[in-house]
Amino acid sequence: MADDQKMNGHHNKQQHHAIIGMASNSIKKDENLLGDGSMDYRGQVARRRTSGGWRTGPLILGPETCEKMAVGGIVINLVPYLTGELHLSSSYSANLVTTYQGTSYMFTLLGGFIADAMLGRFMVITGASFIHFIGLLMLTLSATLPFVKPKECIGENCPPQTGTPLIVIYISLYFIALGTGGIKACASPFGADQFDPHHEEEKKNLNGFFSWYFFTITCGAFFAVTVLVYIQDHVGREWGYLIPTVGMMMVIVGFNMGRRLYRYKAPKGSPLTLIAKVFVSAYKKRRLPLPADEDSLYELSSKDRPQDYVPVQHSDQFKFLDKAAIIENLNDPETRSSWRLSTVTSVEETKMVLRLLPILLTTSLFYTVYAQMTTFSVAQGRTMERRIGQHFEFPAASMGAFLQGGILMSLCIWEKVFVPIARRFTGNKKGVTSLQRVSLGLLISILTMVIAGFVEKKRMQHVQEQHLGLDPAEEKVVHMSIFWLLPQYMLVGSGEALTYAGQLDFFYNETPKAMRSMGAALCVCTLSIGYYTSSLLVSLVNSVTGHSNGDGSISGAWLPNDIDTGKLYNFYWLLASVSSVNFLLFVTCAHWYKYKAEAVVEKEYDEEEDINVSDEDDEADLDARSQSTVASFSKLPPSSPFSNGSRYSNNNRLLQLTPMRNDSSFSMTAKSIDSNGIISAEQEASHQFRGMSPMSRDESVSIEHSGRRQKRMRPRTPRNYSPYQSPEYENPFAIMGSPII
Repeated sequence: MADDQKMNGHHNKQQHHAIIGMASNSIKKDENLLGDGSMDYRGQVARRRTSGGWRTGPLILGPETCEKMAVGGIVINLVPYLTGELHLSSSYSANLVTTYQGTSYMFTLLGGFIADAMLGRFMVITGASFIHFIGLLMLTLSATLPFVKPKECIGENCPPQTGTPLIVIYISLYFIALGTGGIKACASPFGADQFDPHHEEEKKNLNGFFSWYFFTITCGAFFAVTVLVYIQDHVGREWGYLIPTVGMMMVIVGFNMGRRLYRYKAPKGSPLTLIAKVFVSAYKKRRLPLPADEDSLYELSSKDRPQDYVPVQHSDQFKFLDKAAIIENLNDPETRSSWRLSTVTSVEETKMVLRLLPILLTTSLFYTVYAQMTTFSVAQGRTMERRIGQHFEFPAASMGAFLQGGILMSLCIWEKVFVPIARRFTGNKKGVTSLQRVSLGLLISILTMVIAGFVEKKRMQHVQEQHLGLDPAEEKVVHMSIFWLLPQYMLVGSGEALTYAGQLDFFYNETPKAMRSMGAALCVCTLSIGYYTSSLLVSLVNSVTGHSNGDGSISGAWLPNDIDTGKLYNFYWLLASVSSVNFLLFVTCAHWYKYKAEAVVEKEYDEEEDINVSDEDDEADLDARSQSTVASFSKLPPSSPFSNGSRYSNNNRLLQLTPMRNDSSFSMTAKSIDSNGIISAEQEASHQFRGMSPMSRDESVSIEHSGRRQKRMRPRTPRNYSPYQSPEYENPFAIMGSPII
């Protein structure tokens, strides 16, 4: 019998180990599945071992790197091609380039919208890369085929070629712009989709991916402004265009070969659609009066909220948008339509975006200054002494390499020298705020234009001393080194390192969490506005300063066909003056703007005044008070390495008073939250969330009280309050690199 018991015990142990082994295998199997909504190419839940990760990194980096190489090589050297081969005026050529640049960045909004609302990022990258390839192919053919290639000029006065060659260039450029918009909007987010930020190892790889992302596009840009520009000038423009065309074709093939390896996320809708619905709803109900009680505005109940829904508290700014949340008749399907009724949260998120618009407009002028480095500064360089030694002539467009050098040098000095010193005085982990960083970049842009004006004035003195510009057929080389332009290129690069990084940080962190993709989109909009402003200024300056002659020509303009006969230095100084006025407007807007973290701190002080619960109250008094007060325990946002809210780091919960709507008495369930802010499933099931509570979804526990102190309980909303509760700041995950090169 003892032997039987031993055998049975041994058998039971084997079964026990087998069960444990099966359980561990199932756990390992579950750990291999991704829980962030990622899918594989078959539409099934993606597996960590067979999808995403670094195996997809080089394939995703290809389209963006090739796009950067192609656009950098085309844009930086396009004005000399238009003025030299097509014989267009300098002002017309500059406007063509800046308008193209502005449009290409505006198309990123379109690309992001299509990816978020319809097709997904993979399809948009594939389609945009193909469109980009078609544009590059057309541009290559325009410089190769005799019937579309610009005709050689015979004689001294060469008329502008505005026929087929110019039409083909326009079509090819805007095909390239459309492709650029789709690639820029989706390449870095699609790369981020391949890494799980909640997995420790993949999180480290994600940081490495973006480092390589910035490195590869920088290499592509540097290759463009050095090798490609030299090939265009000395070997042939058709060869300079053919190289990126072939490169893009190879990238498209390689990118699509990896489609079985990628992790995909289904389109969830675009923030632009949400904003449009709020404005349409407010317009349709524009004649309705606003209710006296803000709690009567529409908000989703707790049971109807999606899992990632985070309610936002009502604010008093832009009250005309509150009409979008007026409830008409919930039983009528027409009035319940999302194009006629919006939630308070949607309205407040739209208000957050509107608050950013003054900053967006006043920071865009930096890129008007930046645009001159790819247009008139290149035209200046082509007239100056560029020979190094006896056999090498430095390409004027390659001065853009020094702009890139200014970016890298400034980033190193900023991070290694300035930030540690500034942190000691300001206490800010970043040294200064993002808007202060942008303001330094705007000041540098003003200084750049002042210096550029003096350099151009000196160049014009050499032109007059050498009597250049009198004979149109004479080869014009000003006896002044092209490296006199080095300070303005370096300064603009330094300014961009401050302005662009500060903008990306600001817009990403200050947009609502549900609209984080809008942050990068708004940053890109500043580039578009800046380039369009440059085109507008050039046209206005020429129309005001020039006067028509009897033969139809224009003379006296600051920006004529031949810059040696104009007053480009006056245009630079005009830009410096306009930038100075813009800087004052920016400082005013920045002073008016209230960061989300500041609004949260101010709100909490108001709540503390309303609650004013003394630590000396005894337990009996607190028990009595708990029956007549409405309160809710809300977990605090988890600490972040980038958080500015260090005052919350040791708090486990926050006592806040929350008004309940449509109840004179309130139901209450006292729950406790552990040190990590986690609520059990049983506790979560008992949560109540009604009215306009400022708490986040499933983060509050209601307590039952009478309505005796209801009026005192309502948290006062400070003026200019930014409704998001979390004071945390996150670093933007997408690094877009230099706007042009």
